[in-house]
Amino acid sequence: MRYSKLFKFTFPYKLAIILALVSIVFDSSFPRLTQAQGADLSGLEHIGQLPLASEREATRTVKVVLTAYSSTPNQTDSTPFITANNKQVYDGLIAANWLKFGTRVKFPELFGDKIFTVNDRMHQRFGRGRVDLWLDLPLEEVKAFGVKKVVMEVY
Repeated sequence: MRYSKLFKFTFPYKLAIILALVSIVFDSSFPRLTQAQGADLSGLEHIGQLPLASEREATRTVKVVLTAYSSTPNQTDSTPFITANNKQVYDGLIAANWLKFGTRVKFPELFGDKIFTVNDRMHQRFGRGRVDLWLDLPLEEVKAFGVKKVVMEVY
């Protein structure tokens, strides 16, 4: 029998064989460290808990221009209560084009330890250094917030 006909498998079978061989090699070469070394995990009571933003240091501080907006059609698009990240508006929401969605920030001068999260975007003309705060207030009170230059802590 010819050698080429003996190993004539289709691609999925070849892939399954290769993955099986790789798993056998890795399982025998790298035993589970905690089992092999008898590691003592009793001192890790807080394993699995993420630190709160109040317990961490800010990764950077930035001077920004802070403005406010509300869910009115003249300040948003046709879906005023849905953010650019497809979430409902909430207290602590900010919009910024230069920060990733989910970035957590604080404005200690104005709001102390309150944490705000980036989950919305602004008009494309606003770039770095501009942040928009969502407020659940009437338009007149939102306008009264004005334009503020503040220090923002990024976490």
